[in-house]
Amino acid sequence: MFILTQDDSCHWYVIPEARSAEFDAWVESDDAQDGGDPPAWAVRVNGAYNRVKFPSFTIS
Repeated sequence: MFILTQDDSCHWYVIPEARSAEFDAWVESDDAQDGGDPPAWAVRVNGAYNRVKFPSFTIS
């Protein structure tokens, strides 16, 4: 499963749900605060979240 999430600058990313804690840790890291690159498995949505397309979904 994948989820949509944001960093502190309101950039949207698609990430594996199982790695959400890792992504949150990166967002809080000095690297992220200094504009560093996100983890390779975090796909930045260049624009807005409505650019992400999917055939089905679950709201939990």
